[in-house]
Amino acid sequence: MIEVINLHKSFKTKQSSLEILKGLSFKVEKGQIIAITGHSGSGKSTLLGLLSGLDKPSSGQVLYNQKDIFSMPFKEQNIFRAQNVSLIFQNYYLIPHLTAVENVMLPLQILKLKNAEKEARFLLDEVGLSHRLDHYPGELSGGECQRVAIARGLVTKPLVLLADEPTGSLDSETGEKVMSLYFQLVRKHNLTSVIVTHNEELAAKCDHELKLHQGIIHS
Repeated sequence: MIEVINLHKSFKTKQSSLEILKGLSFKVEKGQIIAITGHSGSGKSTLLGLLSGLDKPSSGQVLYNQKDIFSMPFKEQNIFRAQNVSLIFQNYYLIPHLTAVENVMLPLQILKLKNAEKEARFLLDEVGLSHRLDHYPGELSGGECQRVAIARGLVTKPLVLLADEPTGSLDSETGEKVMSLYFQLVRKHNLTSVIVTHNEELAAKCDHELKLHQGIIHS
């Protein structure tokens, strides 16, 4: 499903170039849930940005089903990413003036797909929030906001679900419940998932763990 080939990422500073990722290569098979762990500054979020197509590598390739996303024209890459890759953030990034159902509908509306509200209601029911459809993010708990974000991530029926520290803003009990639901839904919908996390207990529940250290992967 995902193949990373000799991936490098550097950032230019005033005096030199700072190399963050140093030739990463790995594969993620369809249906696998992979954890990426490592200390702060190891390059985890940089890698996730490249996997999502939101950032470009200095060199190397990211292939989805043997398609190199960075060789696509800009418009085609945006459409591919919107239809096939969803990203869930630590801080949810829900739009505060939209209700839960409107937040989940939004990706489908952007893609101009039909039955947006029906699909959003179905996903919110799956995450146990059918009673919160018309509530705004400010009226929801942290765990509920993350469940709305998961529903929004699933609504486009993506091939891949990426998550950046999905339990980072939650207490341990709520985080465990949310991630139990996350694993259940990823398995149910036969998705491939990559999770960036500091949480070793969460990483241990994944199919495989990739440890990043100074820009290099240690399995």
